[in-house]
Amino acid sequence: MRKHAMVYLVFTTGLRRDELCNLTTGRIRSDRLTVIGKGEKVRDVYLPPETTAVIAEYMRHRNHQESEFVFTTRKGGITNKYMGSLASDISKRTGVKFSWYSARHTYAKTCIRQHVDLENLRQMLGHERLDTTQIYLNVDQTEALEEMRMKKVKFFLRFKSTEPCSIADGLAGI
Repeated sequence: MRKHAMVYLVFTTGLRRDELCNLTTGRIRSDRLTVIGKGEKVRDVYLPPETTAVIAEYMRHRNHQESEFVFTTRKGGITNKYMGSLASDISKRTGVKFSWYSARHTYAKTCIRQHVDLENLRQMLGHERLDTTQIYLNVDQTEALEEMRMKKVKFFLRFKSTEPCSIADGLAGI
């Protein structure tokens, strides 16, 4: 249940690995979490309703109910080493290479595909500069082709001409 909640949270919020480790119960509100990110910078991140439900269910069954940290093990809080082991375990069990960074990357790409404004995404990810967020705009060839197919871009408008035009008319004749 803990693994599921952790993975679900990262895929739906884009939290960094350290932010996940250090997340405390007092920072969760109904539709947002307050995160302390890189450089001790504080930001609020949108928490979708489905994610809130997953976290609430996990919280009812977690180890160390008295702990201020959201994610705990039998020994206490989770560590970066534990997070690395968990990522390896997920990769082995699923046959898909998993990392906490790739989950964050997937979050960002999903937001872009859903047309989330780049400035809003920058704030959710906790990037200081917009050009850091812009790396997620890069798409592969398959994505670019699919986007063009879906958009059905019209390059020429159909028109009915009542009079023939000549080359002498130039572009105005078209």
